[in-house]
Amino acid sequence: MNDRFAAFSLVEHEGPDKRATFAEAVGRFVRPGMTLELAVTLARPNAWIHELIRAFRGTQPGFTLVTLSLSANASLLVQVGLASRAITTFCGDAYPSPSPNGLLRRAIQSGRLAVENWSILTLPLRLKAAAMRVPELPTHSLVGSSMAVENAHAFTVRDGVGWVKPLAPDVTLIHALAADRSGNAVLAAPRGGGHFGALAAREGVLLSVEKIVSTEWIRRHAHLGFLPGAIVRAVVEAPLGAHPAASWPGDTGIDGYADDYAMLGELHDVARSPAAADEWIREWLVETVDHAGYLNKLGEERIAGLRARAGGESWRSQIEHHGAAGAEGERVGARPASPVERQVVEAAVEIERLAAEEGCATILAGIGNANLAAWLAKRRLAARGLDVALIAELGMFGYEPRPFDPFVFATHNIATATWLADVETLMSMVLPSERMPCVGAIGAAEVDRLGNVNTTRLADGTPITGSGGGNDIASAARAVVVTAALAPGRFREKVGYVTSPGSRVRAVVTERGTFVKQRGDEPLRLQSYVPLAALTTAEDHVREIQALVAWKLEVMPDLRPVPEPNSAEVDTLRLFDPERHFLG
Repeated sequence: MNDRFAAFSLVEHEGPDKRATFAEAVGRFVRPGMTLELAVTLARPNAWIHELIRAFRGTQPGFTLVTLSLSANASLLVQVGLASRAITTFCGDAYPSPSPNGLLRRAIQSGRLAVENWSILTLPLRLKAAAMRVPELPTHSLVGSSMAVENAHAFTVRDGVGWVKPLAPDVTLIHALAADRSGNAVLAAPRGGGHFGALAAREGVLLSVEKIVSTEWIRRHAHLGFLPGAIVRAVVEAPLGAHPAASWPGDTGIDGYADDYAMLGELHDVARSPAAADEWIREWLVETVDHAGYLNKLGEERIAGLRARAGGESWRSQIEHHGAAGAEGERVGARPASPVERQVVEAAVEIERLAAEEGCATILAGIGNANLAAWLAKRRLAARGLDVALIAELGMFGYEPRPFDPFVFATHNIATATWLADVETLMSMVLPSERMPCVGAIGAAEVDRLGNVNTTRLADGTPITGSGGGNDIASAARAVVVTAALAPGRFREKVGYVTSPGSRVRAVVTERGTFVKQRGDEPLRLQSYVPLAALTTAEDHVREIQALVAWKLEVMPDLRPVPEPNSAEVDTLRLFDPERHFLG
């Protein structure tokens, strides 16, 4: 090349070299009293959590944690006394089903952990406001909920619109797919809320990645990037740095891996006992010394299995086990539909009905049976020639659920999406869209006569899990279907805590029957009941249901028995959830 133009050559590695170990990065950039964001994309910053425990165990650093989901590994930070406050949207475990985490529940009830509850959209909006250096941002969410009252210091309502105030963490901890030595990074998709806090953090980002690559590689994948190196303080190469969570690489050539359900289940179990949690921490984090030791303890065979499950067609390897060897025992002819399976089918019927009536183009459901119902409803709508896209809160659009795994963010589902975005795009622009109306489906711990939902805190102060995306769905979807168990004390005259307002709720589906209403302040009315052999008449069934409902029950004029579910649909549910995580 002519010397005249040598200065225009691109170099393989550009910018300052910020490579470090976890111990070096935490030692240099994390101080007691900090507000730390644990950024959530599909991948979670679990290797950073492990290092924080190694570095600060036995001290009381008084961290405030900011995260979309305080669960599994993050709960261990609370167990060892590192966090005194959490600003979050979900306080519990998603595996094996959405449920409280024992360590977190005890810490909250004892006063060791103070929790500030937000929704999966409003928390990233607060981080975005801080990154934009603006005093507030608008949202459809939280209006009419108990969170609006509790968070008056950072949330106001004007003319029916909510406004959130900024929240800037001191440091954001994030795990990405790849970065160069200077920290220019490509995040794992879907991006969740990962980049908002990173751009808002006062003292920058601590970044771990599956692989450190050249700047030339980053340039070739710049269309996927979301983190500039200028905000990164240190970058650590950490294969499986999100474990036991997943990392989906797309077609980047970086190795991916699936969620380690065995370890997620183990973490949920040990959370029942502080002693068991302490023993797990000793065995997996203290004695392993560092991330390399942790991977060595996982072992090559387990890691290889997780990598094999990350592929988009990996579900096919389970056909022989789930689809043939065990299928006959799961078919309706061999085992009748359970009450929960009948509930899910009826919820799918309601989602289908509302999607067709309202001309909805999308369905958004939370984790659990509401999600299984959404998957089934999409199939019912497709059979009628209606094209409706499934969407998921971290940023998935147009995905097609694969069999054998009921968890929405399984990597083989991500591989089918037609668009991978982030929380803000999906929840604040797609969900309330007039061009793409959405029917939502959420679960509930408690429901009242107006359809208000509580998933946050019982009347005696017992914590449940929080909103997640439930409030956002209930606040902006065209119509909402709720799934709930009709158990003593759960259907109240008025819930003590409104996580998700009921103004858009159109149906509440239980294992005993379905309640419906139109928009607004109309009460729920009983539309159908599940026939029980011990009860003879419709009136007998109404009396039984009334005994479980705290308000004077109104009955629709065309009250009907719930028909037996279509056997093919029940078989499909069993293929979606062969281990019965949600179906019970």
